[in-house]
Amino acid sequence: MAAENNPKCARRRHVAAVMELALSVPVLIVFLFGSMEIGRAVMAKHVLEEAARAGCRVAVSESSTTQDVEDVVVAAMALAGFSRHTVVVSPDPRNELAPFEAVTVTVSIPYSDVAWFNASYMEGKSLEAVCVMPTVTPGDVLPDPTAASEFA
Repeated sequence: MAAENNPKCARRRHVAAVMELALSVPVLIVFLFGSMEIGRAVMAKHVLEEAARAGCRVAVSESSTTQDVEDVVVAAMALAGFSRHTVVVSPDPRNELAPFEAVTVTVSIPYSDVAWFNASYMEGKSLEAVCVMPTVTPGDVLPDPTAASEFA
């Protein structure tokens, strides 16, 4: 009698297939949910970067205030459904900035507000984005890139 036609062999193959499935499905589920969580974190990081960039664009304008910057960041974060975040504008207060002085806008959010799944190892962590731009006012003269540098 051939091994393929033996009912005991067929049953053993079936049991082996069920065991392989039982061992591999939990691993695949962990990878699936992990991929979803990483994708969510990457998306949130992108939202933070765009909100920081939008705030920085407002911050470098001549007549803007810190409240204007925070309003733009809040609006950008609200579009993505994030509400509990912090915004830091530096230098603050923004009085009498020198031409081409760097303005920094930092936006951060607790990871627990971004996560879809409870990740205890991420407790107390946050995602952060920083944007730095130079101030430019209408009367500023850009430096000549072809001129001799003091470092040459």
